[in-house]
Amino acid sequence: MLLILGAGYIGAAVAELALGRGEAVVLADNWRATRRVQLDGLEAAGARVETADIRDRAALDALLDLAPRRVVMLAAQASRPISEREPDYTEQTNLTGARRVAEAVAGSGATALVYNKGMLTAFLYDLSLRDRSNGKRSLDNVYKELFRLYGRTGARTDGNRALVSALGGAEGEMRDFVRRYIESPAAIDLKGALTAYGLQILPGGARTHVQVADSLSRDQRDLLRQLGYNEKVERDRRNARPR
Repeated sequence: MLLILGAGYIGAAVAELALGRGEAVVLADNWRATRRVQLDGLEAAGARVETADIRDRAALDALLDLAPRRVVMLAAQASRPISEREPDYTEQTNLTGARRVAEAVAGSGATALVYNKGMLTAFLYDLSLRDRSNGKRSLDNVYKELFRLYGRTGARTDGNRALVSALGGAEGEMRDFVRRYIESPAAIDLKGALTAYGLQILPGGARTHVQVADSLSRDQRDLLRQLGYNEKVERDRRNARPR
């Protein structure tokens, strides 16, 4: 049985694929961003739909008592307006909630915990597009293009195809990235990917820490400035290191 935490767009798509392969599926959400009625079709197709909040360890344990083979962790608070309006809820969900899921799964009989790598892929896509376009385009342009094509007219189309097409770029300059990281389940070499942009992974610990490399090329510095990099702040930080 597959347990999916987070029943939004991606969670529903994963559930649909799993049901199509004959797997038993349980979807769980707290219904803050997704409406319960949106899952009616999947429930009719055989999915079990539950109400649970990943901040609640007891609720997680109850779901894990169903003995899922795998747990797919997609629950997150990703809305900017909500993050500004409810910062505590956002932090509790994205930090504490994620930790509680990991701890609950570790103490259960589930064989695997699968995390959504969407945000990491989006970050690398943005870096790559900025680099290839010499800073003229970013992920923001993809959103604007989607809104131009479908937002004003309300035209309906297959969401996955529309998104993949837009991500590929007007001239196909990002097709290789889309093919490798979005259309296929290729593993991300984070260290290698970030090195090209003047970023490095710090060793040690269970969490991944990223910082600006000690030495940057002019192109790397220009790219990072677009993301808010400030040389003076970075220099002061380095000077404050214990020697």
